Amino acid sequence: MSDKWNPLNPSLEERRQRERARVEASRLTRPAQLKLMALFMVFLAALAVIVIVLADNDVTFSSGKATSALPPNVPSSPGIFGVIATAPTGVAPPAPHVTDEIEADKIGAWAACATFVEERLKAPLTADLQSYSQELVSEGAPGSFEVHGTVDAQNSYGARLRSKFKCTLHDDRGGKWILDFISIQ
Repeated sequence: MSDKWNPLNPSLEERRQRERARVEASRLTRPAQLKLMALFMVFLAALAVIVIVLADNDVTFSSGKATSALPPNVPSSPGIFGVIATAPTGVAPPAPHVTDEIEADKIGAWAACATFVEERLKAPLTADLQSYSQELVSEGAPGSFEVHGTVDAQNSYGARLRSKFKCTLHDDRGGKWILDFISIQ
């Protein structure tokens, strides 16, 4: 066997080096990976919206109150939310259909406050808010509510912390909630 280098018959080590270089060149850079992941997340979100719209197109929401778009004599199905919520996932089932207007307003105030709290967090996607409870929402003047609770979320250093929040808000009776005061400690 000859000790000279032959380009038509590279050694095992040379073949391994070429293969490593080829694999390394074909890998996505970190920014490209992040862009691809973001694009995939947008696709999944759009797909979820389409599924929800197609599955639950018989229910509309106005001022936090659920109303059916179907005539009163047509039975409605539980929809995708009802099926998912009743699956054995360990998650509590959804609240029963709300008929009391005050209770519906309390739920609307809770949801609006949750949105206002999440908007003010450093990492809103990591937020885990305390579940809705009637005791956490109190009515002040007509149409005005005070909401308090806790939220677990990451701070700017990545540590997961529990914070208490308190919102005072009112409904402009046009379906929009106006924030009067918020405190997150």
